[in-house]
Amino acid sequence: MLKKFFILLGCLWVLPSIVSASISRMAIDPQDNGATIKLVMDRPLPLKTTSESDEVFIVEGFNLSDWATDKQGPGQGSVKEYYIEDYSSGSAELVIRTKPGLKIQDAQVVPKGSAYHYEISLVAGDAPPAVESRGVPLMIDKVQVGQKGEATRLAIHLNRAANFNFSVNEKGTEVIIKPDERMRWEAQTTMEYASGLFKGYDVIDEGSIMALKVKTMPGTKVGSASIQDANSSTPKYIIDLVPDTMSNVSGNTLFDPQGGPAPIAGWQASPADFGAGVVPQAADTGLIQSMDILTQNDDTVIKFVTKEPLNLDVTENEYTSQVIVHLPKVNWTNVNALDRNGGLIDSYKVDQSSVDGTNLILNVKKGTHVIGKKTVSGGNMQAHRFIIHMNQNEHKVPEWLVSASTEQQANEEDNKNDLETIPMLYRGGVSPQASIAQGPYAGWNLTFFGSEDKQEGSNTTGGATRKLFSGVTGLGGQGYVGYGLHLMDQFYFGGELSVGYYWDKQTRTYKTTSSYESDCKLGMNWGGSFRIGKYISPTALLYARLGAQSTDFWFKGSKDSTGEGIFPGTYSRRNRTGFLYGVGLDTAYNDYTSMRFELSQVNYQPFKYNTTNTAGVSNDIKHRFVLNQLSIGMTHHFNPMAGPATSSIYDESVVRGVYGGVLFAINNMYTKRDFKNTSITPASNYYGGSSNADPVWGFYAGYGKAHGRFYYAGEVDVSLSESVTKETVNFAAGQTESYIDTLKWRWGTVARVGYIFNSGVMGYGKLGFVSGKFHRSNKNTVPPGTATFAAERNYKKMLTGIRTGAGLEVTVNNVLGVRGDWTLDYYPKVNIKGTTGQTEKQTIIDNRFGIGLTIYLSDMLSSMGLGTNL
Repeated sequence: MLKKFFILLGCLWVLPSIVSASISRMAIDPQDNGATIKLVMDRPLPLKTTSESDEVFIVEGFNLSDWATDKQGPGQGSVKEYYIEDYSSGSAELVIRTKPGLKIQDAQVVPKGSAYHYEISLVAGDAPPAVESRGVPLMIDKVQVGQKGEATRLAIHLNRAANFNFSVNEKGTEVIIKPDERMRWEAQTTMEYASGLFKGYDVIDEGSIMALKVKTMPGTKVGSASIQDANSSTPKYIIDLVPDTMSNVSGNTLFDPQGGPAPIAGWQASPADFGAGVVPQAADTGLIQSMDILTQNDDTVIKFVTKEPLNLDVTENEYTSQVIVHLPKVNWTNVNALDRNGGLIDSYKVDQSSVDGTNLILNVKKGTHVIGKKTVSGGNMQAHRFIIHMNQNEHKVPEWLVSASTEQQANEEDNKNDLETIPMLYRGGVSPQASIAQGPYAGWNLTFFGSEDKQEGSNTTGGATRKLFSGVTGLGGQGYVGYGLHLMDQFYFGGELSVGYYWDKQTRTYKTTSSYESDCKLGMNWGGSFRIGKYISPTALLYARLGAQSTDFWFKGSKDSTGEGIFPGTYSRRNRTGFLYGVGLDTAYNDYTSMRFELSQVNYQPFKYNTTNTAGVSNDIKHRFVLNQLSIGMTHHFNPMAGPATSSIYDESVVRGVYGGVLFAINNMYTKRDFKNTSITPASNYYGGSSNADPVWGFYAGYGKAHGRFYYAGEVDVSLSESVTKETVNFAAGQTESYIDTLKWRWGTVARVGYIFNSGVMGYGKLGFVSGKFHRSNKNTVPPGTATFAAERNYKKMLTGIRTGAGLEVTVNNVLGVRGDWTLDYYPKVNIKGTTGQTEKQTIIDNRFGIGLTIYLSDMLSSMGLGTNL
């Protein structure tokens, strides 16, 4: 419901710009023999220009509310001044005063991108009489040919109804079709193609007006001519050519606003265009409007203009050197296809043998591969497109996968306000990047955290001290709101506020003559921060976070403890503030949703507490708390994220083959220790968790393949840094129990399975095995066999455990990628036996939060000319 509300709100926000018809600007272009006046409009208005005298001209057909620029102003050259006359009805007129002797030569509406220019040409001397504007100039955008029996039909596609005249030469080999007014020809200007009585056409100049010369078989005449769908936005001028042996069919009705005579019974389009197949048996959807073959650098580009956004299947057959585009059912005679070949395409044919679809078979040069495809969703004034890139280097990444080039988006600036929101597509042609976090947004995080609490405690009465690596691990949740700005297209800056809660706690027990227990837990958290980022792919933002976070800490301990293993006190520290910093990846998923993967650390201000136990022994403690956290979040944006259309880019946007990289990370090794010594009286038992936070770095390498939206890889990695836990208890008698646990030389092998969200952005999980060297170094000075805290011996063992994890990887280009990675290693229990009657069991859970920089070796070596067979 909330999403529908925001979509409705967005529609209401853009509605005024959609329905407005304002005249936003007026310009006067002085010329030697007169002047041209231009009115810039959001959409065509039914304007009409008339002459009141040879010094006064009137433009009418709009309301005062349509005029959004200055209502009066000085002229230039032959124009003296202009002003607006308004009437009580709300209508208005533009009055233009000129020097004597000017006349209207022309007045027409000319489309300019998403805007329209109403251009009035005033000239001195003799000029044709005033021409009443028809609102939009007449345009021809397509000519179709089809046949039924002996009849051949021409369908000339118009943008509005108009009157035509035709004439046939004596031999019946030419038909001249001439409109009553000037027209703009947007279709193919010449065609050499035989179908029935039709042999081709040329566009010719008939004085000041273009006309169409249709070449026909000898003895051809016009059986009927009419306008169909005259009141629609896409009327057609229909001419049925028949041999002179057939009787005429209402041949004199050239313009019938009601639709003219009925078409020839049983008429249907011919399948004759380019070869294979049969007449379409399923209804033509009309989704494919045109096809062009283009070249761009060494790429060959196939561009389809479509009625709605399409993601077409494309397959290639390297043995027959063919690329096949699987289309919906298409009557190919309705498709404006200008070229038969070009670039890497030698020719093509249309296969209509399937009832359910049409296959476009491209005969390509040997070694040609499809290296990418994309869907571009246009707006009100821009068609949708499906684009295929082909190259003879199959590992090449198309330029638009790297920079989302909009060079084929004509009039980009003019089209910014006319692009429509498509629910699951980014709106093409606005900018090279999706506008992640532009404007206000809100979202939530699911957080996994691990911490290090370097506790320093002392029994100030008896002189005992302790240094422990305590910590808490668990889950948290946060909600956040923020606002962001784009800087120079490529960069981002924004602020964010958050509030959340951490769950889970750490419990510690210590038993000699008595049993003592303590626990630590975290509660509410809130904070503010800034994000500074840069786009590393069309839909992914790499950012750094700097800020502050406050958290509630709760501690509980047995009041009668001496302070050796357990601190004797229950206390809390509310609103403790720490410095927050981190790095993350934010990637657009659809127009209103983005997903983030973030690694962060909070260094809290140290805090102390003093208390006295039940025996009157004074104790104090100091906490140095560090929190490491991995957050996976989803953000709702209140402004749609206009950017490149990437919904159909899956496996093409993820680099395959051999890769390697370096990882920089924070490591949290969490150890649960259960120590018992039954050789002393009373027996001792210590149970608790130790946690550390150490920086680590290492390397990884693997090989990956993609299939559709899914990615599969095998990977090995090695960590070259070690994690260290060092704890010490100094007893009042001057004796010490101390140990150092080290985990190093960790290496792992995993299978990675990924899901590609959009342009080069992939979420993945991993599962495999890990091995590392564990080393216990004991530094006790207590008498042998009397330890109460940790086993008093040195110990070494190679550990092999299970490795799991998850991450987000972004393909920056065909050589470089960036990943945010979380790895969790679970090792089997470590059993350490002391000198006499001592046993210690450890369960080790190792968390690693890191950022990796990936080099895709296959494409890098290929670009260096060193081959691709890795």
